[in-house]
Amino acid sequence: MSAVDKVVAEVTGDYAGYTANVLKANAELIATIVAEIEAKGGLDAVSDFFYDVTDEIKDKLGSEAADLLDRPADKNEARNRIDAWVADNIANAGTEANVVAATWGYGPKQVVEDIRAELAKVTSPSP
Repeated sequence: MSAVDKVVAEVTGDYAGYTANVLKANAELIATIVAEIEAKGGLDAVSDFFYDVTDEIKDKLGSEAADLLDRPADKNEARNRIDAWVADNIANAGTEANVVAATWGYGPKQVVEDIRAELAKVTSPSP
């Protein structure tokens, strides 16, 4: 296993552990927010908000990974792998994964306020 493989596994494993704890501690709240998002049309209805969340997570985890490596080429490879991991495991992993990520990043109270503010901007489709 290369140094980059080890670092990416470490950083993504840490994130997975943290978010498992977030989900466990906030399961009811997360389920409620997921239901509210789905009722307004799903992630597409609030895509800008979650795009920003995943972008911030890519930056945070990518920086963590790059900081653990010495060679510039390894740093770039780690960032690229983190970007792909975030796309697969958060951005494209469904509503719950996105809400958990936002909760991890902003805390439960703030994420509820932010998501509900975004959902309030969404108008229901005309009949």
